[in-house]
Amino acid sequence: MICRHLLILAMVLASSVPTSAQEPLNAEMRLKAMAQRTQLLKIKFPSDELRDPPKLLKSPVLRCNDPTREEEDGTVWLWLDGKHPVACLCLFLVRDRWAYEHTSLTDEAMEVFGRPSWKWQPKAEARVWVTVNGAVPESAPARRREARAIADQLVASEFHMGETYQLRLLDRPLHTYADPGHGLLDGSLFAFVYGTNPEILLQVEAREIDSGRSWRVAFARLSSAEITVKLKDRQIWKVPPVLKFDSGENYFAAHESDQLE
Repeated sequence: MICRHLLILAMVLASSVPTSAQEPLNAEMRLKAMAQRTQLLKIKFPSDELRDPPKLLKSPVLRCNDPTREEEDGTVWLWLDGKHPVACLCLFLVRDRWAYEHTSLTDEAMEVFGRPSWKWQPKAEARVWVTVNGAVPESAPARRREARAIADQLVASEFHMGETYQLRLLDRPLHTYADPGHGLLDGSLFAFVYGTNPEILLQVEAREIDSGRSWRVAFARLSSAEITVKLKDRQIWKVPPVLKFDSGENYFAAHESDQLE
């Protein structure tokens, strides 16, 4: 009888999802804990309360870590407005605290809420898109290959604590999307990483407008360091270091304790 009770107790404990970062979590249980935290967040467009809010993808688009910076385990999540990615969250376990790192992928103002100690409210701000030369193929598979070829031409680095770190482009896009009815033939969302920790998000899009088809790229930071991106030795994007986080900016990070409220 005692053995049976112990077996039942073990099954109950194994099925629970610890919410404390101090508990010895295995990879699967950490993923469940991160998903639980992410699903508590809500997002909306404050300029139109009746508009459908962006939808959170059910699964993270990347599992990552950066042990050199004590970021033990992390996940990257996307919110979509229709077919377009509009916001990204990188949720990291850092020692005994959780780090929420947000970046905007839209021109519009948004509001992310659902936690007791912080709220992210990026203002409306036009994103900077850079036109890239190249033919836009007819077929979707060929366009995806060309998007990767464009990404391969970019060189990204970050300057942090007096040192320059070269960033690596992940082999595959985190997410692909298309909206032909609105002139978007194809879009690919790539990540430049340090280790597997994403520091820059890169969007490569094939557009079709009245004047024809063309490629364009845009970037979003997931790092507080100074970041530089070059195309064939020509600097096309650079952002200064973030010295203090501002919840009204399009990049924001917040930390909270390991207790899930």
